[in-house]
Order: sequence, then structure tokens, then C-alpha cells
Amino acid sequence: MYRELLGALETAVRKRSPALAESLLPGLPEGTIAAILHETGVTGETEPVRSLYSWHNGMGLDSATALTEASLFPRSVYTFPSLDEMLIHREQFSGLAQVLPAFAEWQRWFFPVFWDGATGYIAVDLDSRQGRVILLDPEWGAEPMRGYASFEEFVADAIRANDANDELSCWGSHPRDRTTD
Repeated sequence: MYRELLGALETAVRKRSPALAESLLPGLPEGTIAAILHETGVTGETEPVRSLYSWHNGMGLDSATALTEASLFPRSVYTFPSLDEMLIHREQFSGLAQVLPAFAEWQRWFFPVFWDGATGYIAVDLDSRQGRVILLDPEWGAEPMRGYASFEEFVADAIRANDANDELSCWGSHPRDRTTD
């Protein structure tokens, strides 16, 4: 469903950083992704997750690459780990629920697709028909921060950001970006 839009994202990333585009791994067959999600108990509106990982299964980056150079989004540290890696992160949410109860709900309703290398995720809301994309980070509190109303809106903004070499528009609502005067 999102193949053309994701293709346009790849074109925009390739224009901004050819080496970064070359680090994208081949995608997985959508049927394989659906089976993996089913086997691991991921339910809900998984179309954006299946589309993303059939487009590319993350990125093959070496550990020496700086996060700011490894992100599909300019001025960002969010990397694109493989489906297997994100399944591990998602599973860890349940163990972390003892520290922050919101993690139990996060595991049930959100699928992380991008990671900041620490505690933050860009995730797909599995309870949203439009594939709402949100920011999750326990450092910001238990409530997810709304990023985009749909997966389509998110990818369109990622294309715009790459074309303009600008940050994603949702970062304007990031608590770390707020200053007090």
C-alpha cells in the first residue's frame, strides 16, 4: 500500500546521502513479515510495519557510524534497526513494565520502527487504522507523544525533511526542544 511513498523516501535519502541509502538492507517478503508478527503476538493494524520492512529490513551500519549520520531523517539520531532487532526491543517493554507501567501498554499497542540508541522510539500505533506514528520515550513520561496522524503523513514528512535537509516537523513538539526563558 505504501510502496510508492517509501520509494520516494528512498530517492530523497539517496539525494541527501548516497552512502546512507546504500546501507539500507533488502526487504523481507511481506508474507514472512506477517508470519513473524503473528508468531510473536503482534496484532492490530500492522500494514505500516509490514510495508516498511518489506521495503527494507533496516540498515546495515557499522558501530563507528555516528547516529546523526545513520538516521534516515536529517538532524536526527533515530536509526532504522531490522525487524528482528525491533521485536527484541518490543519484547523488552514487558520487562520494563515493572519500572514504568506504561511499557505494558506500549508493548500491546505500539510497534517501534526507529530507535534513538537510548530510550526513544518512533513507533506505529497498532490500534490506529491510519497507522498513527508517535514518539515514545520513558524519559518524557508515560504518555506517548503524538507525532503524525498516519503512516502516510509520517513518510511524506520524512521525504520533505530529506529534500530540504531539515528535521521532521514533529520534533517541534519534542520536550527536549522546548526552552524556558
